[in-house]
Amino acid sequence: MSIKRAYTNVLKYAGHQAVTFFALPLLMIIVIVGTVSQKWLGLHGALETYFYAPLFWLGPLPLPGAILVLGVIFINLLARFIGYSVWSWRKAGIHLSHLGFLLLLVGGIVSAFTRTDTVMPIAEGDIVSTSQSYDESQFVIYKNDIPIITKRFSDIENGLNTENLPFDIQFINACLNCEIKLREQSQDGWVGAAAKMALHNAPPERDPEANLTGVSFEVTAEENYGKYLTFLHFPKPPEITIKEDTYRFEVIRLTYPLPFKVKLTDFRKITYDGTNKPKSYESDIKIIDGQAEFPARISMNNPFTYKGYTLYQSSFQVTPDGTEVSVLATVYNTGRYFPYIACLLMAIGLLLHLGIRYISPVTITNKKALAAFIIGGLFFTSPTSHAYAFEVGEDFQSLPILYEGRVQPIDSFSRNILSGLSANEMAEIIFAPTQAIKKPVFKIDTPALLISLGLESDPSQKISFQKLSPGLDKTREQFFTLLEKEKSAQDLSPTEKDLINIHTQGLMYLQLLRSFSFAMPLGIEQGKMITYKDLQKDSVFLREALNNTLKEKGTDINTLSEDEQKTAFLNYQIDIMEKSGEGNVLWRVIPKEDSFVAPWQIISSGQGTPAIGKIMSLWTDLLEAYQKQNEEKFQKTAADLSRIYESYAPVANLKLERLYNMAALLQISIGIALLSAMLLILYNTSSYLPFRKIALGTGLLTPVLIGADICIRIILLGRPPVGTLYESMVFVAFILSALSFYFMALKNKNDVAVFGFSMTALILLSSRFLPSGQTDLTVLDAVLSTNFWLATHVLIISIGYGWCLLTSGMAHIALLHGQTDRSMQSLHTHTLISLLLVSIGTILGGIWADMSWGRFWGWDPKENGALLICIWLVWVIHARISNHLNTLWYTTLLAGLSIPVALAWFGVNLLNVGLHSYGFVSGIATGLLSFILVQTGLLVFLFLKSKDKWQEK
Repeated sequence: MSIKRAYTNVLKYAGHQAVTFFALPLLMIIVIVGTVSQKWLGLHGALETYFYAPLFWLGPLPLPGAILVLGVIFINLLARFIGYSVWSWRKAGIHLSHLGFLLLLVGGIVSAFTRTDTVMPIAEGDIVSTSQSYDESQFVIYKNDIPIITKRFSDIENGLNTENLPFDIQFINACLNCEIKLREQSQDGWVGAAAKMALHNAPPERDPEANLTGVSFEVTAEENYGKYLTFLHFPKPPEITIKEDTYRFEVIRLTYPLPFKVKLTDFRKITYDGTNKPKSYESDIKIIDGQAEFPARISMNNPFTYKGYTLYQSSFQVTPDGTEVSVLATVYNTGRYFPYIACLLMAIGLLLHLGIRYISPVTITNKKALAAFIIGGLFFTSPTSHAYAFEVGEDFQSLPILYEGRVQPIDSFSRNILSGLSANEMAEIIFAPTQAIKKPVFKIDTPALLISLGLESDPSQKISFQKLSPGLDKTREQFFTLLEKEKSAQDLSPTEKDLINIHTQGLMYLQLLRSFSFAMPLGIEQGKMITYKDLQKDSVFLREALNNTLKEKGTDINTLSEDEQKTAFLNYQIDIMEKSGEGNVLWRVIPKEDSFVAPWQIISSGQGTPAIGKIMSLWTDLLEAYQKQNEEKFQKTAADLSRIYESYAPVANLKLERLYNMAALLQISIGIALLSAMLLILYNTSSYLPFRKIALGTGLLTPVLIGADICIRIILLGRPPVGTLYESMVFVAFILSALSFYFMALKNKNDVAVFGFSMTALILLSSRFLPSGQTDLTVLDAVLSTNFWLATHVLIISIGYGWCLLTSGMAHIALLHGQTDRSMQSLHTHTLISLLLVSIGTILGGIWADMSWGRFWGWDPKENGALLICIWLVWVIHARISNHLNTLWYTTLLAGLSIPVALAWFGVNLLNVGLHSYGFVSGIATGLLSFILVQTGLLVFLFLKSKDKWQEK
């Protein structure tokens, strides 16, 4: 056989299209299994088991790992690229995309062999010239504080060369992850800490960084120095002295030298006002390279690169003595720019392919649409308002309060705290606590929790604080135990989580009840009401008088005179009030410097100013007006406060937010979207033209209302509206509703619009079941606090989700009604658009990850979710081109596109692992599983129903 023919045969078999068809679904299985396994194995364990290993076991079935499958795909694509590509302008986009993917895999190979990921903890003022491994350790011997021998822990079983040492070392035990146990009795030969404790092998942690690496060893020379132990971060490592030299034995992280030195001149942790939640980290450093020195700044999402090493602001630590230590991730990667070039080529290729083949000028018919709006019957979806005896008015609802790092109106604070309250109810809690403790406020849905609290109540009924308090006292110790369990990242049962939540709510409610306790009447003195503030003026005198009385007469109350008993009672009241004010920081409504503090913080510190005193006085006037039920005075005082607050807070935004809360635009949009779908169904079945004309009006109103909601959130938060899962759901609903109106008004595809409007309503309705922390106007974690990446990566991937769902809907309709050449062409076009958007969004996410964490791809669950959608689309498209799937199967799999979208969008949030775990949202498993089961059942039904009909065609 000639060399040319052999070469041709190699290309023929290596580049066979069947390889791609079978390799891609296998890769999807690996991605799903490897992602889910991270919940139990951790990211590192999943990487070693599924993504970096050549083989893994799925039960009794051996399967190739991701690294092997990607290698096969690379060879297959390269062979086709070289031997079977049809080089023409019409195919240019496809070839460019394939070239980009090949370069991406080449970059992955280069990075795998040249990349090092290390970390550099550095305190202010320190100079370092090395970085250290995240998880690998080494045994080090220091002579007079100078390291003279190092032994990598993975090689420690081979022993230690001690020829140049005046002693010998024999390792007794070495454990990758040690468990420290106290010795039951002292044993001969063990010295220092080793005499009281021993190291035992323990299973490795899910996260290798958490492994406590340690060794036990014996030191011998002319005399036996004894047996010792040391482990990672051991505060007092063992030492021996021979003649005048001191030898120290430590286990430390494996270190790597840098070709320059780094000095940390300043570290700043920037937090949101009134919280410990970090908004950003910043490190000012100085690079020292020989005689050259220059400053640089590293912050979250803004790394610094020098001599091929890129430094990223990773996190920070606080040492026991209070020193802040900046943690800089250090990455050296010669293949870093491969993904950038490769992804740019893929994006350009997809755009070029779509532009050449599928985009044609859009012609708009000149039919006139009647914009008729039916709103009256839709207000059943708006929130119902409850009549309240005392109306606090608009100004009080718009007064500013600092909560969760954001200044917001009292109306928002009331809605977001506890189970959601009105401003009227909040006023009662603040100003009339004796009434408020009797009002049913707390909702406990779990019967098991009710039993734990000792309550006999219907889960559907709310409970007052008065009834709840004994149960909180009863379970207080259990609550503190669960908090420790939660801090140690142990899994909690649903009932345990509910117990923590109800205790947290109870503590918050108690703080609110006591917010103005210092101004509450305590009694009558000489015909005048007295308060804590009145007693506080004489507190020194009262305490001195009580101490003198107790010294003279003792502690028996019966031996005291009436005046002395009164003095004791007043002191008791002062103590009780001061305790109620300790840590009372929830009601932050008093402006101080650049932030807001609670009234008790002003009272306790005694640092008020005349301006603060005036505001405090007006709040006291509000209290008095409320208790006297003087609604007119209350609202007038609130208006006076509002005018004063104009100097301290964006009052216009606060009033806008209150109106936003009242408008409930999304709630109204649910009804309008459903009405639009219903009208189109009626029009399709009756051909009654007014139904379509009205649907055009309501169909336009749906994206307008959702868009208005999004715009208001942008104004109030000052960032793109996709920072949380809830916000992404709203944005996807907007995309779907806008596309639905486009298909209805301009394409006359009412069936597609029916699906789109129905899905819009479903998504908005589902968003209402997310935890309140997701639905609030909330501040973001430090890594998300970047408008650029929110406006690029997150927006584009969210648009991609919306387009994928629309494509899935079009495939459902094709299955239901049957195929036509035009419908299949349209479906394929939208499939390519979906792939383009999700691919670009995923690419931008990789670049963001590279800018934030120093790696373009890490098989993190969120990354894998986006990859799953891309693989699904690529597989279906290639299977259609290679004729491995007929049109029916192609359409059915596109209809099933909603399943990988749901898994990527919601499923990964259930794992709470990986670098994206800040997006964790619990409680969506049931809804997600139900959706997948219903969707799968529907697809099977449509497939079987359409099978005979499609075969006939």
